[in-house]
Amino acid sequence: MANKKLLEKAATAILKDGRVDESEAIELRELLYSDKIIDRDECDLLFRLAAETTGNHEKFDNLFIQGVSDHVLKDPSSPGKINKAQAKYLIAKIWADGKVDDLEKALLNNIKKQATEIHPTLAEKIAELGN
Repeated sequence: MANKKLLEKAATAILKDGRVDESEAIELRELLYSDKIIDRDECDLLFRLAAETTGNHEKFDNLFIQGVSDHVLKDPSSPGKINKAQAKYLIAKIWADGKVDDLEKALLNNIKKQATEIHPTLAEKIAELGN
């Protein structure tokens, strides 16, 4: 995991003003990828920031899509594949509020393009969206 204290400090500042600006997105990317991987806590943070902020800079949107995709697709136990546990996690996160926003649709499209295999439970949810 990246430096947890620095990540918490950055997240607190972002949540205070409710928006991820360009410099904050760049800082988040540097912190999150400092160890070259996005772990579950870091992925949860990306989902939290996406859910609790609005009007974010496109660099945050790109970081969200890449970070979450990397978390699930670069898992050493199932590289390139969305297994049952990952499908369950993504469904719980993306459909938590009962709707799928444009950023989450972009994430799903990215995963669909990159994955060599997607567990049927998630594949069905994606198909329901018309993606």
